[in-house]
Parts: sequence; structure tokens; C-alpha cells
Amino acid sequence: MVHDIQAPPRDPRGGAAASAASGGAPADDHAARSSFLAHVSHELRTPLTLITAPLEDALAHPDLPPEVRSHLALVQRGAARLTRMVDAMLDFGRIEAGALEPAPVDLDVAAMLRTLVEFFVPTMERAGLSLVTDIEDLPRAAHLDHDMVERIVSNLLANAIKYTPRGTISIALRDLGESLSISVTDTGVGIAAADRERVFHRFERVATPMGARSPGGVGIGLPMVRDLATILGGQVTLESTPGVGSTFTVTLPYTVADPTGTHASITPRGAASFVAEMASWRGIAPDTRRPPTGHGRAALLVVEDNPDIADYLSSVLADSYDVTVAVDGAAALECLDTGRVDIVLADAVLPRLDGHELVAAMRADPRFSDVPVVLVSAQASWSDVAEGLTGGADDYLAKPFSLAELRARLATHLGRAMDRITTAEAFEERQAHLQRALESHRVVGQAIGILVERHRITASQAFDLLRDASQHRNIKMRDIAQRVIETGLDPDQA
Repeated sequence: MVHDIQAPPRDPRGGAAASAASGGAPADDHAARSSFLAHVSHELRTPLTLITAPLEDALAHPDLPPEVRSHLALVQRGAARLTRMVDAMLDFGRIEAGALEPAPVDLDVAAMLRTLVEFFVPTMERAGLSLVTDIEDLPRAAHLDHDMVERIVSNLLANAIKYTPRGTISIALRDLGESLSISVTDTGVGIAAADRERVFHRFERVATPMGARSPGGVGIGLPMVRDLATILGGQVTLESTPGVGSTFTVTLPYTVADPTGTHASITPRGAASFVAEMASWRGIAPDTRRPPTGHGRAALLVVEDNPDIADYLSSVLADSYDVTVAVDGAAALECLDTGRVDIVLADAVLPRLDGHELVAAMRADPRFSDVPVVLVSAQASWSDVAEGLTGGADDYLAKPFSLAELRARLATHLGRAMDRITTAEAFEERQAHLQRALESHRVVGQAIGILVERHRITASQAFDLLRDASQHRNIKMRDIAQRVIETGLDPDQA
């Protein structure tokens, strides 16, 4: 049986107008609440970074006592859930106020899904699950909100991993003519008939089924899927059999209307943050790999005005890099002028000269134009990320970030930069070698012409004279030829 799960119809005047019309809070109250939630969410991201990143690093330590590891793992799970709740509360508040509207862009949904799924592959492998992808290329681009679609699919994949102790997870994309469908199917524990609508109710707690990798959540993932699908003009269907598995299918129109005014966008929460949260679930082995550092140590410049985060990043990255800290973009440029810097990790929001302005200054200076820059920020909407990348940054990470992901991205961009340098040096060396070879051919050819004219011999015989003189006197043929040109002497006398 298939169950259609849809939110109630939205008032065309928006949440605030609808609420006022029904005797609820006035528009000013909704605006104040949304503003408060946005401010709190932003402020909580920095301390959450200082909780989650050190925890991840501590749990990766091989000599950590089991009792301490158990306590820290508990804190890590709580911090990850808190991060998810902070973002969800902000977005639910915006939805309630009618302020959350899609910011549609032309989107290649197939390409996006293939990229998104790759983030979850290592976690599925460590959980012993198989992945099946059946992603068809669509006949045209969709005009949808990138962050909303990403949040929908990430929630569904995380939900499937959580409730699939063994077997397979599948994702499929289909063209339906005027709409498209994204389906996520698992061979997990399934959902009882009585709970199939309850799982879409906000903060509704459903009994955790046997085999789940984590205790029951607080009821924010699947309700967010339904709310976002509704905002995009679509719907969610659920088909499930206990003990067999579940299929969630999201149907979306190809085109959603552009917002008519100034509205809030969804809080970005990329796939990496879901993966970080899942790392502590039962049956998923931790990934404690570190990026290779080679024989030398690269010089990393950390640009961060928060002293706690700067100190933490310096300490945890000092095993792989020679770390220098600058408090803002202006100080970073001074460091670039006075010392060696191989890669830069900078906060996007800084006093004096911010991260975006630092990137612009570096890209305008030939000395630093090729130095990779990774920006981090608590403000990481799709437009913020686009601004950073189009401005010249090599990557953009949202706070709170995973330390393992940060290490991997730094290593990746540093490796690419080193590859570019090596390739450029090799090209220059080949060019120089070719230039030397051409010059040698020119000199030898000129000497052969002189000998042919002087002795009335063939070019082959003249070359033999130069070669014999080079071998007998142990002098390079080019040098013998140059002396013939300069002195007019024969090769054996020159």
C-alpha cells in the first residue's frame, strides 16, 4: 500500500498573513521569532565547532581508555544531534512564519545526485551495506532550490542507513513528464502501518525498531523532507513492509516559481554533516585515516579571529603542517609577504579584511595567485558558497565541520597545488632541454656547412669529422662545432 503524505495547503498570503487572519501571532511576532532563531543558530555554530571537532580528534586517538572513549562518544552523538536540531528549529520557524521560500536555480538533478551519493558511500561500506544507483539523465534541467533538494535526499539516505542493519540501499531518479521522482529504497526494518503517517509529524517520537543503528530521533528528518517537498510544490509517498524494507519517493515539479520578495533560505546542511553524525552509529566503523604529508611539511596559514578555534586548529593540524596563525585578512597578507605559505585556511567573516577580500587580494597578486585557499564560515548558504568559489576560493566548509573532512580537503587541495607546480617545473625543464637541443643542432649544422665548403666533402663526412674529434678529445660535439665556427680550424685542431 502506498501512503501519500502531504502537508496542509499553504495560505497564499504566507505564514504571517495566514496566522494573523486566524487570530494567531501578528506578522511582527513572526518576524521577531525568525530573527531570534536565525541569530541563535548562527551563534551556536561556533561553540558547536569547538565541541564536535575536538571530540572527533580525541576519539581517533588509539590509546584512549575505553571508559573515556565511551563517554566522549556519547557527547559526540549529543553534539551532532544538537547541530541538526539547531538548523531544523531555525528552518521550522521560518516555515511556520511563511518566510522560507525556494531560491531556484537551473539544476542538473542527475549530476547532483551522483555527486551527493558519493559522500555516503564510505559510510555505507563501513556499515556493510551495498549501494545500488539507478539515476537516469533527465531530458532537461530542473528549476529547483539546490539546498532544499540536497536536504531532502540527504535526510532520506541517512534515514535508510539508520534503519537498515544489513542488505542494500537503492536510489533512483525518473522523469515523469512534467515532474521528476527521487526514490530511496532500503532492505531495513520497515515501518508499521500505524506509524507511517506519524513519522512525518514534527517532533513525533516513534518506538525505535529492533535493528536500528541509533535510538529514535526527535522527529525532525522526515518532517523536514515533507515540508520541503511541499514548499517545492511536490509530495512524498511511503511504501513499507515491516521486516522487508521501505521506499520513500519524492515527486517534484521541474519548475518552481522564483520568490516574489525577500525571503529566508534554508539553512545549508550538506551531506558531509550527515556523514559526520552517522559516524557514531552502531555498526559503522570510525574512519580515522589521515592525509599523507609526504617527506616534507607544508606551511599552513590559519586565518581566524576566534582565539579558541585558532588555538584548536593549530594544535590538531600541527602533526601534518607547519602552522602560522593570523587574526584577519590584513595580517594574513603580511604573513604571505614575509614567509612561505603553501595553503591557507581562512574564516570568511573577519575584521579589517574578510576571507573573501583576502582571496581577491591573493588572486590579484602573481606571487600568491596559485596558493590554495579553503574558506570556513557559519554563514554558508548556497549563495555564500557560490560567492566564495566564484571569488577564487578552492573550497568552502560550513561550521561546525568534521575534522576528518577538513584534513582530507586540505590534503586534497595541497596535493593538487603540488601537482600543478611539479607539472609546471617539468614543462619548463622540457622547454629548456628542447631549446638547448635546437641550439646545438644550429651550431653543429653551421660547422658542417663550413667543413663542406672548405674541403668539398659531403655533409655526412663533415659530421663524421666532428664526431671523431669529439670522441678522441672527449669534448662535446657542440663545443667542437662552436670552436670550428669561431677559429676556422678543423675539428681535430679546434
